[in-house]
Amino acid sequence: MVLRSEHTTTVGTDSVALTLPDEYEGISTIVGITKLAATGTADREGSIPELLKQGQIIRIRIGYIVGTRRKYATIICNIDKIKTALGSLKNKAFRGGTIRSAYFARRQTLS
Repeated sequence: MVLRSEHTTTVGTDSVALTLPDEYEGISTIVGITKLAATGTADREGSIPELLKQGQIIRIRIGYIVGTRRKYATIICNIDKIKTALGSLKNKAFRGGTIRSAYFARRQTLS
């Protein structure tokens, strides 16, 4: 089970706090999600469904390899970073493996 912790993303000029799994360490600058420092604060609290509906964040589906097994995960990306994120995620470390592909999910729900 992956522990959840506070992360921040930038929406306009505000920083928004989100509770996400603690697995964005190697890819935080690429997707625009950073872990909130122990003494840090955000301008406001937000939820993933709320920011998805507003078009501020988007879900990205990634395929990664751990050993010889291919696995998949869904991560959150700031909409301002989406142009470079899909290409930059390749060959980055994630959950003890290496990311091989990044793409938009075929079906996305906004709730």
